[in-house]
Amino acid sequence: MRISRGNIQRVAAPSTRQIRDEGEKDRRLVEFELEQTRLHAQIRLLQQQQKALTESRDQYASHYEHSPIGYVTFDQKTNILDLNVAATNLVGRNRDHLLHTPFTLLVARGHTESFLKHQARCKVAHDEQVISNIRLQCQSGETVPVQLVSIVFFNKEQRLYQTALIDLTEQKKNERALAEAKEFAESVVDTMREPLIVLDADLKVISVNRAFTETFNKSPRVAKGRQFDVLLNLWWSGNKARNELEKVLLKNTTLENLELEVEPKDVGRRVLLLNARRLYQKKTLPPQILVAVQDITEEKDAAEKLKRSQAMLAEAQRLAHIGSWEWNIPKDIITGSDELYRIFGINPEAFKGTYDALLEGVHPDDRATVHSLLQAAYKNRASFDFFHRIGDSGAVRILHCSGYVVTDEIGSAVKIVGTTQDVTELKEAEERLHQLNVELEERVRARTQALQQSYQQMEAFCYSIAHDLRAPLRAMKGFGQALLEDYGTEIDIEGREYIDRIVTAADRMDQLIDDLLDYGRLNTIDLPVGKVDAEEVLCKVLTHIEPDAGVVNRKKLPIVFGHHVVLELALRNIVENALKFVAPGVTPKINIWPEQRDGAIRICVQDNGIGIAPEHQDRIFQVFQRLHTDMDYQGTGIGLAIVAKGVERIGGRVGVDSQPGKGSRFWIELPKLEATLS
Repeated sequence: MRISRGNIQRVAAPSTRQIRDEGEKDRRLVEFELEQTRLHAQIRLLQQQQKALTESRDQYASHYEHSPIGYVTFDQKTNILDLNVAATNLVGRNRDHLLHTPFTLLVARGHTESFLKHQARCKVAHDEQVISNIRLQCQSGETVPVQLVSIVFFNKEQRLYQTALIDLTEQKKNERALAEAKEFAESVVDTMREPLIVLDADLKVISVNRAFTETFNKSPRVAKGRQFDVLLNLWWSGNKARNELEKVLLKNTTLENLELEVEPKDVGRRVLLLNARRLYQKKTLPPQILVAVQDITEEKDAAEKLKRSQAMLAEAQRLAHIGSWEWNIPKDIITGSDELYRIFGINPEAFKGTYDALLEGVHPDDRATVHSLLQAAYKNRASFDFFHRIGDSGAVRILHCSGYVVTDEIGSAVKIVGTTQDVTELKEAEERLHQLNVELEERVRARTQALQQSYQQMEAFCYSIAHDLRAPLRAMKGFGQALLEDYGTEIDIEGREYIDRIVTAADRMDQLIDDLLDYGRLNTIDLPVGKVDAEEVLCKVLTHIEPDAGVVNRKKLPIVFGHHVVLELALRNIVENALKFVAPGVTPKINIWPEQRDGAIRICVQDNGIGIAPEHQDRIFQVFQRLHTDMDYQGTGIGLAIVAKGVERIGGRVGVDSQPGKGSRFWIELPKLEATLS
């Protein structure tokens, strides 16, 4: 049979072989009717389920479409298959334009790699959510931060990605605001001058500020989590500090000005003043304590030093016979130190403590003067300094009194502060010293005169010796030259070489005598200093140099304060040495330039010579100090000594900077003209 819309149509009757009697037919008919009823019930149930499914689907579609969270579905190539209104609004684009376009086009520049990693994680997530944060590009050109929450599902064996786009703009804004607020709070705490510590309920460190780090040399990383008393290495006062802080925790009280002595590692002993209170916290959160630490070590040490200083001052006043005093002008009360009373011979208990009472102790002949000087200081609000006597007959002593007037904010004199020193022995010593100075000056005058005579005699003696030495030298040189002229053809080469050596030695000895006389004169002659044109002096020196002797590069030299002849002598000697002391086959090259120094001009002469080892650089300015033999470089060994002595006599300095094989830089330093005049 066929069943259609609740009607049963007989299609074919059972055969007689199948139905043997009418009873069997009735049974079959009942079964068909029961089956028809069951099928009708199933159809109604399916219709109800279909209606509920349709309503649920419509409701889901409505929720999906109008959800405040953006949803997008894309395939493995990221082509967008579906998205809701919130997703289009998020990026500010038209839905039709977005469908079937790659989702990667919506990813902001610099975030594509993060998105592709997100997609790769989805492939192996096994039905688990994959979450990532990226930025999407809006139609307006701006970017928006979003959180991707994706899950993979399959449709007809195609891998699809269902992704929620959660707008993080407000969250990011709140995070920034929170971070800024936290940064502001931390900056305020960090800029505070006092060390601050935040402790938890177990008195362990939660955080410290910059002042704490700088004071105790403990970084926040090192301090965090450590016990408060262990961190500061508290001494016997550690239990006391812990007990007081526990009271703050339990009773919500405050701790004020608890003085502790600590010894943190690498910091040393410190004296601290602690103040603490509980921080405001929600009841669900564990309590915290803010501890302010004030380092009063310097104040305590200063107080102790002041106490010691006062004791030392009293002792110093006693030893130096100096008494201090103070006059309260409005109240006419004078107070003084113990030494002041000893100086005046006053009993402190019997002293009336008035200005007139103190004035009575002054010598009768000096009272009017002392009163006049003090009144002038009071009137002019000025300081004072004078000597006066005390005592009247026989035991007269001399006192030195000095001080100043103290005024208030409107300029009125309120007190005079002064010191009084017994200088009787000092004055007597000064008188004796004066007499000794007079005697000494007379002795110096006589000794100077004798030295001048001795110098004159020595100079005459030196010239006499020089004259006597030159006579045989001239004879040696003359006979040597005569031998060469008269008998040169009869003397062999070796003999002529000996004669040349004799003549050269005589010339060198003659030059040595001249140099010694010059060096001696530099110690005795008067060298008046004044304005010297260093450029003019250098030009004069360079005119005596042969054109092919070397290459000289120079810059113009300024006017200096010195002596014309000494500067010429020094420059000539240094330049000639620069031309002389070069390696064989090397053309001398000299650079000359000035340098500005503090209140001075330095004239530098740089050469390309053989150089001087550092250990010999001081020796070359001494008499008869030569670093080479006459066979290598000729000279007397006195030239640079003359330079050093002459420059020193005119108030300058000379020196050298050199390395072997790298040339030398000699310099002469003389005062600037304007610095000398000022």
